[in-house]
Amino acid sequence: MKQILAILLLLFSLNSVAQDIHFTQFYESPLNLNPALTGYFPCKYRIGANSKNRFVGMGNLYKTRSAWIDTKITNVKMRRMWFGLGFKLNHDIEGPGTLKNTSGTATFSFNNGLNKGNRLFYSLGLGIGYNAHSLNTDGLYYDNQWNGMTFDTDLPSMENGITSASNYWDISGGFLSTYEAMNGQKIYWGMGFHHLNKPTDSFNGSDNELAMKTIIHAGFDKYFGSIKLKPRIMYEMKQRQNECTFGLNAWFSGGNGSFILGIWSRSGREISPLVGIHIKGWLFQLNYDLITGIPSQATGMAGGWEFSLVKTFQCTERIAPTGARNKKIIPRVWDKKSKTCPAFTSL
Repeated sequence: MKQILAILLLLFSLNSVAQDIHFTQFYESPLNLNPALTGYFPCKYRIGANSKNRFVGMGNLYKTRSAWIDTKITNVKMRRMWFGLGFKLNHDIEGPGTLKNTSGTATFSFNNGLNKGNRLFYSLGLGIGYNAHSLNTDGLYYDNQWNGMTFDTDLPSMENGITSASNYWDISGGFLSTYEAMNGQKIYWGMGFHHLNKPTDSFNGSDNELAMKTIIHAGFDKYFGSIKLKPRIMYEMKQRQNECTFGLNAWFSGGNGSFILGIWSRSGREISPLVGIHIKGWLFQLNYDLITGIPSQATGMAGGWEFSLVKTFQCTERIAPTGARNKKIIPRVWDKKSKTCPAFTSL
C-alpha cells in the first residue's frame, strides 16, 4: 500500500472520529448543533450562514461552509404546541481539495408549553440528511511510481479497491428544555444525537461505521440594564474522545442596534476573541481561533477565521407563542329577534 495514501486514509479515519463540522460560534449554527433548535427563535423566519478556515498558517487545511434556513409554524388552535421546519447545507474541504464532504439535511421540531403562557416548554427534534464524501486522488504519488530518483506518474500505481466516493444517509435527533422569565431572561439546556444510524463511510470497501456523537449544550441570557450577557457551553462526546467549547458574549445595546464583544475557548487549546454587531434584524459575528500549547509550535498560533451571518424576519419578544394560552371566550351580542343561539368567539 502506498505510503502517502496510507497516511491519507489514516487521517481520514481519524477525521471520521474527531473532525465533524465544528464552529466556535456553535450557538449561531443551530441546525448543526441540535435539530430541536429548528424554529427556536422569536421570529417567523430565519436564514443564516457560517464559514470557518482552520490552520491558516499551514494553507487552510480545513475549510467549512454552512448555509441554513428555518421557520416557526404556529396556530391559535394548537394552543400549547408549535412546530419548526428547516434545511441546512454543509460543505467541508480537508487538505488541498483532497477530501470533500457535502451534505443536505432537513430538520423538524415539535415544541410544547408546560405552563400558562408557555414560559416553560420543551422541544424535540429530528434531522434526516444525505452525505456525499469524495476523495480526489489526482496529484497523489504511489510507491510503485518511484523510479529511484523521483516519482513518475506515468508508471502504473498497481493500487486496487480505492473508490473516489462514499455516500450515505445520516439521522440525527435531540431535545431541549427552556424557561423564559417575565423580564425576558432565558435559561435552557439540551442534547443532540448525531449519526444515530451509524452510517458506513469508507473509500476502500471496509466496514467503517461513523460512531454516534452526543452533544450536551446549555446557556442563559442575563440583563444588566442595557447590557445582556449570553454565556454558552457545548460538550461533545464521540467514542473515547470528548471536547468542550465555552465562552461568553456581551451585548451592549444602544440606539437601533447592539455591539457585541466575546471570548471563547475550545478545551483550553484555543482562545477565540469575538466581535459582532446586531442591527435591524441582521446579526454578524467574527472571531479568530488562536491555538495555544504544543500545537501552536507547529502552527505559530495560527488558527483561523470564522464568521456567522444571520437574518431574522417578523420578530416578536419571545420564542414561545403566548396569546393562545390566555384567550378569553365571550359571547357576541344576541339579537332577540334571531331564532339562532349566539355564537362564541375568541379575542
